[in-house]
Amino acid sequence: MASAGMLADDGVGDCDMGMSTPADRLFLLLDPHTRRVVDICTGPTASGDCPAHLAGQPLTCAGFRVVPLRRTPANGLPFLVDECEGPRCPLAWLDEGEPGAGVGGAA
Repeated sequence: MASAGMLADDGVGDCDMGMSTPADRLFLLLDPHTRRVVDICTGPTASGDCPAHLAGQPLTCAGFRVVPLRRTPANGLPFLVDECEGPRCPLAWLDEGEPGAGVGGAA
């Protein structure tokens, strides 16, 4: 999902251009035992589903620790995904509390 040669954000030299890119919402999937990166996730689709979900299969993040690459309040804190059923992304809750995310755009 990530481009080859992408560097981790160290917060140095960043300039906020007011534009959001897929790189703004990257999450590392870490093996909880080895603490090694096993995959990279871009978070949920606009509907809250996992973009990598395959019917009848567990989500890609099941059993792994999800760690935001950019540690901002909008990306949440690291957490372990125990079990997942269905296509709903465990990260979808991050966007559910944002103003304008509800029905009718009311906060």
